[in-house]
Amino acid sequence: MKDNLHRELCLDDIAGYVNMSKFHFNHTFTKSMGISPWNYLTKLRVEYAVKLLLSTKLAVDEISSMVGYTSSNYFNKVFRKYIGTSPGKLREKYTDINDFTINL
Repeated sequence: MKDNLHRELCLDDIAGYVNMSKFHFNHTFTKSMGISPWNYLTKLRVEYAVKLLLSTKLAVDEISSMVGYTSSNYFNKVFRKYIGTSPGKLREKYTDINDFTINL
């Protein structure tokens, strides 16, 4: 998943990669990791987005695309849900990646 954050991924794709049915993969992954594959993927994407926001000058739309979202509006919604603020506000408040701790 980490190597493909930029791609649109679905559970069928990921399960197929490890030669499992999506139902078996979902159950096994959730039992093993304590989080669903979809929530885990979202967590990875948000963490990477925070890193990009605080370590580059890339536009939020570019970052949105780089972490696998085709809609920057949806990215903003997901980001706000996990971080508690918009990507732009996070960048305004924190200028260094070391100043912000992600607790997802």
